[in-house]
Amino acid sequence: MKKDNNNQNSSKLPEQNEQFYLITGYTEGGFVHGITWEEAYVEGLAECGYLCDQQMM
Repeated sequence: MKKDNNNQNSSKLPEQNEQFYLITGYTEGGFVHGITWEEAYVEGLAECGYLCDQQMM
């Protein structure tokens, strides 16, 4: 029987939200730190899709 790896891989996906492309952690006060979508786009880590959609609104 083949083992379902989708459940294993989904827990390893990077955490993101509408402001952060990659959330690397949280401060003791609960503030997020990581790479913003704009920084990810500039560095070539993300395509313009999300960032451009937000700018058009």
